[in-house]
Amino acid sequence: MTKPETATGARTPGFAWAILGIVYLLSVSAAMLWFSAPPMASSIIPAYIVALGPENINSNFGMLMNTVAYGAIVSAIIAIFLQNKIGVKWILVLAGACLTAGAALAASSGTDYGLLNGSRVIAGFGVGFVAVAATTAISMWFNDDKRALAMALWATWVPVSMLIEYNLIVPVCAATDFHLTWWVVTVLSAVSLALCLFVYRMPQGGQISTEQTSLRSGLKYVRKRQVIALCLCFFFYNFVSHGFTTYNPTFFTLDAAAGGMGWDAALANLVASIASAAGIIAPVFGAISDRLPFKS
Repeated sequence: MTKPETATGARTPGFAWAILGIVYLLSVSAAMLWFSAPPMASSIIPAYIVALGPENINSNFGMLMNTVAYGAIVSAIIAIFLQNKIGVKWILVLAGACLTAGAALAASSGTDYGLLNGSRVIAGFGVGFVAVAATTAISMWFNDDKRALAMALWATWVPVSMLIEYNLIVPVCAATDFHLTWWVVTVLSAVSLALCLFVYRMPQGGQISTEQTSLRSGLKYVRKRQVIALCLCFFFYNFVSHGFTTYNPTFFTLDAAAGGMGWDAALANLVASIASAAGIIAPVFGAISDRLPFKS
């Protein structure tokens, strides 16, 4: 794993913000592809109802979220071991390639559920790769003076993606052809892939430490009670957050007789995205953290 520590008092190089922009665009592409299923289900796309059957529609759309998670778990574990061997840049390139391929396959799937589900597995590989490599890339480029702010800015990738997708892209595309949503993500992912290939670079000597350490040497930190507590908090946060934000669109559009709210898709998606929107204020706390008198 790459050691992020730098010399005390070192300043973050200006190019670090370009790196953050590249990583952020790639992450937003991943989140938009990942969370495209819930608003799709709430919009009740007629072609999919015919293809899947009304009795299967919700369970099948739920599986679309699971397949991304399965792919992400596999690729995240691979990235842990592969990152030191091929470098952070190439993990990001793999992420961009998987996201572009997954989005393009989804956009071309028609009403073929099997093909759509397969595209989600490929997309999941991209999500796992970017989730591992993005934080490493940011920690490598940003010194202690701006690292917390940079991490907090990156942390808005999911709420920003959901606000854009649920309230802008999905309503527009659902009115014509929902597959346009995935074509939009294909373009964003392809641009991100090109930026990772041709613009992203490792920091140069003197900008930040890029000393390599073994994965085994970092395992001792996992045993610390503070890290264990942090992992547990993060797990419960994600469990509750994703449970609400992914099911809410369906719940809000269900008829009252079925226990739902009976709202139209546009209102349901708006309210569902607001549940995640609070994450946008993360940079405020990142900026505060950078000014605290102690560093981790």
